[in-house]
Amino acid sequence: MKNRAPEDGLGRWAQATLLMIAAIVLWNNLARFENPTGEKSVPMFNAGQVDFSYTYLGARALLAGVNPYHNYDPRFVHPIFPPDAYYGFRQIYPPGNLLVHIPLAFLKGEDWQAAGRIWFRLSVLELVGLTFVVSTSAKRVLEKSLPILTTVIVFVCLSFNTGVQLALERGQSDILAALLAWSAVACFLNRRSGLASFLAICSVSIKGYALLLAVGLVLLGLDRRHFRSTLIGVAAAVVAFVLPVLRFFPEAAQAVRSRSEMFWSVWYNHSFANAVAYWWPAGRSFGRIVLSLFGALTSTFLLWHSREALRKESQAEAAFWLVAFATAALATVVGYSNLSISYNLITVFPGALVLSLAQRQPSDGRERSWLPSTHSALLLIATLLLFCCRIGGRAPGSPNGFPASAFGLVLIVLWLAWTTVRLASPGRHSTDGPGENGSRNEARSGRRRC
Repeated sequence: MKNRAPEDGLGRWAQATLLMIAAIVLWNNLARFENPTGEKSVPMFNAGQVDFSYTYLGARALLAGVNPYHNYDPRFVHPIFPPDAYYGFRQIYPPGNLLVHIPLAFLKGEDWQAAGRIWFRLSVLELVGLTFVVSTSAKRVLEKSLPILTTVIVFVCLSFNTGVQLALERGQSDILAALLAWSAVACFLNRRSGLASFLAICSVSIKGYALLLAVGLVLLGLDRRHFRSTLIGVAAAVVAFVLPVLRFFPEAAQAVRSRSEMFWSVWYNHSFANAVAYWWPAGRSFGRIVLSLFGALTSTFLLWHSREALRKESQAEAAFWLVAFATAALATVVGYSNLSISYNLITVFPGALVLSLAQRQPSDGRERSWLPSTHSALLLIATLLLFCCRIGGRAPGSPNGFPASAFGLVLIVLWLAWTTVRLASPGRHSTDGPGENGSRNEARSGRRRC
């Protein structure tokens, strides 16, 4: 039998998924300028980066020695976000989020607009960093570097979609939190468990979406080889982001919870609750709990697969399972909140892109047809919905429309659950599937048979 040369480039499903995502996010970006929609898809406040200004006031309050959650100093109460809208709290973001803004508050003082412009430019650089993390993670799964053009398309997908551009316009901190979370995954794959634990906990302190991810990475790091460095990383994160604001944690927990329990039936809310409420309003709370528990259970199984792959020291397999775990863990916490606004989708986008890029056409010819395999087709649909944000209802500032990202979030968790069964079932090698290793193993076994 003649040996078959390895295929160059990405598999067909990976190419199709990436190109379609790029087309969607480019169209969503350009469509904002079409008459008469105007510039913004989401109903806007007058001043740009207004969410940044709210957090910035909290940072200024900290610098002044004032409690940012219950202060009565008019200098630190935002005119657009009155306390009565948030159960009396003057601030609803975690204390770690306020800490991150302190350097800018110290540098720019009352001039929050100037600080916001710096924050915007830093956020764009963070998107470049996320692109690098996605590319290196995909390289580990595929065991080959991505072409430069593919990396550029990844940046377009991450930066030009509706959710991320809303984060840029509002000055949200989700891009930074996502960069820290996914950098933690990349560091763990580089056997730097201490730094991974530190970065994951930092992400949790800014926005709590990385909570399950941080717990999982710390647990994975508590083995004999990495026990000490993991504990050092955890201790460093606690010293840097917990102890300085520890006295505010009880009030902050109540404020964050009050924000999490808010619910809006709008297209830019992609929570599990909104996905259920779209078809079954009466079952919103029940469906939210069921989907959250299902996501947590899926994350647990994926964490176990990650642990087994790391023990076998199979780099590609470990990279795939750890990215899958991170995606499920982040999607579960994002979906759990009753009100998840489009700007926090950047937390899940990197994982969806790596999983899509990790698809590989098997070398034995079984999937040479363009007829879709069910598994790849489901990932394609889930990822497209996730990046689409909204279908229909495009009147200026309209909250109407199909909440596509909410269903994309649900589908990607279902896909990950199916993956744990499909790739880890008896008689099937755990790398036979999305990663390139499965193709290589099949090709090698074919050569041995001949």
